[in-house]
Amino acid sequence: MGAVAEKTRRHSGLTSGTSRLAKASTKFMLPLIWLARQPRVERRMMRVMWGPDAVKLIESARELHCQAKEGRLTTASNQASV
Repeated sequence: MGAVAEKTRRHSGLTSGTSRLAKASTKFMLPLIWLARQPRVERRMMRVMWGPDAVKLIESARELHCQAKEGRLTTASNQASV
């Protein structure tokens, strides 16, 4: 809950003390979050949680996403019209 806005925490029914604790715990976890997002650790976690093909699948999806954002992605409809 610490990552959401103060207003959201308040409307969710958290007291001011609990809200401060949630925010502090999120800041405390930042080094662990940073570590988990490092490529070597991230690949290992994906392999453990989803199996050996997950790393290839997710990296392929990320590459396709980058290509789509840059407008370089060729889809079946684009190829048919050429």
